[in-house]
Amino acid sequence: KSCSRVSLETGVAGDRPAAGMAETVSNTLWKVVVSVHRGWTTMTYPIGILFLHNCHWPSTKESARSFWMMTLSMWLPVSLGLHYTTWSSSRSLFSRYVGHFLWFSVWDCMLVFPLSGKLAEAVFSRKECTNRLFNHAEGTEQFNGPKIVILGNGPSLALGDPLGAAIDSMDEVVRFNNFQMKTSGLEAWTG
Repeated sequence: KSCSRVSLETGVAGDRPAAGMAETVSNTLWKVVVSVHRGWTTMTYPIGILFLHNCHWPSTKESARSFWMMTLSMWLPVSLGLHYTTWSSSRSLFSRYVGHFLWFSVWDCMLVFPLSGKLAEAVFSRKECTNRLFNHAEGTEQFNGPKIVILGNGPSLALGDPLGAAIDSMDEVVRFNNFQMKTSGLEAWTG
């Protein structure tokens, strides 16, 4: 038997199996990647704050369209100009790649805004809806009262303080695919 096999089989203190070491290395690497990503994306916040702070439009299809068209019309020329200027500069190839990476990670992430606006426009463009969550048209069925609770799907609903009585006292309870119902034995938490 080889030395490593003997130590793995006998469990000598201080020796770790290769899989355990790989798991530790991968966890450490993942933590480093997440930390670097958080730090790096912090540079993108000011751009988003400028757009979202000054946007006080009503939630309509027209507002969503205006938002994505405005952000796209600002993003596209600046992005093309920055990338063209970086690429056509007389700096070294490595410097140009670093410049593209910086522009991509700081400015081009703004493409999320037009994409989000386009998705919002698609949601607001839905055909006639009879769902009380989305339909606020005159003469349609509305909520039963102002006290509304929305419960998600998952086991976290049954953690912490039991609030079943508070849930039952609401005018309306909306459950999203919630498998924890009256028959689950968790009425004290789920109502």
